[in-house]
Amino acid sequence: MFTSLCRIIKFALQNISRNFWLSIVTISILVLTLFSISFILFLNVLSREAFAVIKNKIDISVSFKPEIAPADVLIVKEKLEQTSYIKEINFQSREDVLSDFQQKHQDDQSVLDSLSELANNPFGDNLIIKAQEIKDYPLILTALEQSQYKNLIAEKIYDNNNVFLNKIDVITDKIKKLGLAITLIFSLVTVLVMFNTIRITIYTHSEEIAIMKLVGASNWFIRAPFLLESLIYAVLGALATMILLYPVLSLIEPYVAHLFDYNFSLLAYYTTHLAQIFFWQSAGVLILNIIASSVAVSKYLKV
Repeated sequence: MFTSLCRIIKFALQNISRNFWLSIVTISILVLTLFSISFILFLNVLSREAFAVIKNKIDISVSFKPEIAPADVLIVKEKLEQTSYIKEINFQSREDVLSDFQQKHQDDQSVLDSLSELANNPFGDNLIIKAQEIKDYPLILTALEQSQYKNLIAEKIYDNNNVFLNKIDVITDKIKKLGLAITLIFSLVTVLVMFNTIRITIYTHSEEIAIMKLVGASNWFIRAPFLLESLIYAVLGALATMILLYPVLSLIEPYVAHLFDYNFSLLAYYTTHLAQIFFWQSAGVLILNIIASSVAVSKYLKV
């Protein structure tokens, strides 16, 4: 058994070396296929992260009137926290609100001068409300408008980013459809290339195969080197893709980090999921190669 296995490996490696340039072309096609699929994957990841970033920045800022005591604002906070569709509420004191306002208008001296002429802090305390889901924000606004706290509130600020989220959702959907189309096209190309590679390999070894049949070699022993050849192509293609992806992602990493304000690293995501990506890419290409090589072997190798 061990001797047969060694011979199968030897024959498979000989097939690859004797058809060196054909092997290079086959692996190159596999790398292009996996490269395209990988970038579709990364685009989906970026779209998902962009959606999460914008979603996390959405909130309702509820400004209370300056005459309302902080204790009363905290009572409102406790009542609102009992609502199921509110995720969290943060209290912002009027001093912090004033400080934020001054920071925001630090380049506008006229605004700062007008503020300094006031005897007291013109701002009240704030509550920053985050909902469980984006669709819950209108419910919160309606609840605040109809509640007994309506007369305590000076202003409600809600930056509705649904337009951006809907655009990201549409783009993500288009990327998925495009990715599926590209994957199907490259998969078809991979099957055809693999099919012809094995067919040419069988043709170039036709005399050796005939001799093997005459000396009583089993069908499995004759088929096995071609299937092993497919496995080697799949592993080499996936490995080459993994190696090439790292420098490419390193080049685009600064742009991604700037886009997400350094809260997300595509390179870190790739490094963390390296084993999973390599496994699924190898498995996918291996399945395609086995299908193509099996059909080629069955059609052109009469055993």
